Amino acid sequence: MRLFLALYPPLASAHALRSALDGLELPPHRPTSLDQLHLTVLFLGDVAARELPALQESVERAAAAVEPFELAPQHLAALPDQGLPRLIAAVTDAPKPLLELRRRLVARLAANKVKSSEFLPHFTLCRFGAPVKYQLPPHDLRCAPFRVESLSLQDSVLRQDGAEHRQLARFVLGTR
Repeated sequence: MRLFLALYPPLASAHALRSALDGLELPPHRPTSLDQLHLTVLFLGDVAARELPALQESVERAAAAVEPFELAPQHLAALPDQGLPRLIAAVTDAPKPLLELRRRLVARLAANKVKSSEFLPHFTLCRFGAPVKYQLPPHDLRCAPFRVESLSLQDSVLRQDGAEHRQLARFVLGTR
């Protein structure tokens, strides 16, 4: 299984985030479907099915230690910053509980594989067919902050037309 841990916005917030693309003249792209719009807290990669129970227990403990929090979308960005962009994202703030959740997950699950400084909290709104030369014009992002109360463990299956995500488990924050 190809796994990642993610935060999902409420449906109204997902609509507001995606509507930020309205009116932009974009190169050929594939918008992220509303049901797959998420913020990846930690990409785990390939995980054997036999490792799933221990992984879920570890994630549950990390999530239980962090209280629910507000997440505030800040601005649009063409990513990556260096080189040619491959996507447009809504970058969010990085509240302390989000950073603490990520720190706990990295410590439990990724130890030496991930550097905490590499984390840029964002929602991918669309992907270009290939990296392109594109300058994102100034654009208002009108999405109110929203409350995050859970973390999802997702399985990502790569398909010809993009990835398909399937929720394996949901962990409520702050349950200890």
